[in-house]
Amino acid sequence: MMLFPIIVILLCAGGLFFLSKSGQKGNTGKCAGQEVSVQDFINVRDIIGNVLYTRDDYCISYIRLQPPMSSLWSRREKRMKTNTLVAEVSKDRQPWILTAVSRPMDISQLISRYRQMRDQTDNPVRKKLLKQEMNELQKKIGGGEAIERQFYIKIWAPYKEGVETELMERARQITAAYESIGIVGQILKKPDIIRFCNLVHNPAYINTEEVSAEPGLPVIMEVEE
Repeated sequence: MMLFPIIVILLCAGGLFFLSKSGQKGNTGKCAGQEVSVQDFINVRDIIGNVLYTRDDYCISYIRLQPPMSSLWSRREKRMKTNTLVAEVSKDRQPWILTAVSRPMDISQLISRYRQMRDQTDNPVRKKLLKQEMNELQKKIGGGEAIERQFYIKIWAPYKEGVETELMERARQITAAYESIGIVGQILKKPDIIRFCNLVHNPAYINTEEVSAEPGLPVIMEVEE
């Protein structure tokens, strides 16, 4: 009967010894508040051209897809475009990730056009209406009401000599696959890659949406029986 208490005591003593050794090792390491920089926690080593280099020796490229006006497509067009896209994209056997991100709509060009129209007209009523329209657009953007969904494709590969050329070739093939059905794609350069990383990881860029999360499978299109 005395065997069980002895085993418990030995296990406790071993645990205390292990914790004391771990604490000694931790004290000899870097102090997180003094010597470890924020960069040590970020897996980005550099961004050159269209390629992001990670600290664990991977190369990543990104493609931005312009959201299509699929609501204007007929059922037959959706079926044809879906089959075409599946056939083209399936040629790429390497892994990739599709990410959908919500962000405020870019109304800078529209505002600039309205401002130009306001400056060119002499009609006071039209000037007033254009000014009101610009104010309303800016309020919607500031209030998070005007949200657009953007789609990005991420492709990657372990670093080796010449991998950048291979990534760019893959990116061009994927872009061409989407453009074959009328969806415009663009390979991101350094400023756009930084913007995308902020959009995904920086809380200041995130726009919340009211959604009901329910389990289900994504449906591209309904097929008649």
